[in-house]
Amino acid sequence: MKTRDRILEAFFDLVAEHGYDKTSMSMICGTLDINKPSIYYSFKSKEDLLITLFDEYATRYFNLDFETLKGHSYKDSLINFGHRIIEAYEAHPKLISVTMEYYIQARRIPELSQKVFDFQDEFNHLLKTILLEGVNKGEFDIDVDINAQILSALLMSAELSITYNLGLNNKKIWAISVERLFVEAK
Repeated sequence: MKTRDRILEAFFDLVAEHGYDKTSMSMICGTLDINKPSIYYSFKSKEDLLITLFDEYATRYFNLDFETLKGHSYKDSLINFGHRIIEAYEAHPKLISVTMEYYIQARRIPELSQKVFDFQDEFNHLLKTILLEGVNKGEFDIDVDINAQILSALLMSAELSITYNLGLNNKKIWAISVERLFVEAK
């Protein structure tokens, strides 16, 4: 594995355990038995490291691609979409901790703020696209904007449920919520 990738993985683990503010370049060096110039060869700063981590891990864990959902009914596409996200969080508990750090740090790092906003916008756009396609095909008749917001909020709630180990059946809650969209739309 390349040093750059090892640095990103170590940084991910350290941020998940200690948070961004308490993770230092020295901690990364100690974890990997490397020196600081090795880090600065690939990353300009700790902020750059966080932004790069966001770019690469958002793509790795959350492939927001409508094409991968096609071929199913729109109801099934929505259910699969939510299940993929919930499964990513359940399979990678550290991912939630790091995701929360993105939200926290985005308030003070403008470039990260824009990336988080763009990602959330893409996420909401995909939900709206699935809903709009379903409306256009006559599968249901609903207010696309408000229902996309409801579903987005529901997935954020699932993040918190998994974070705090509340024991909720998030996949079932998601599926039932999507089913109700279709029932109420008829």
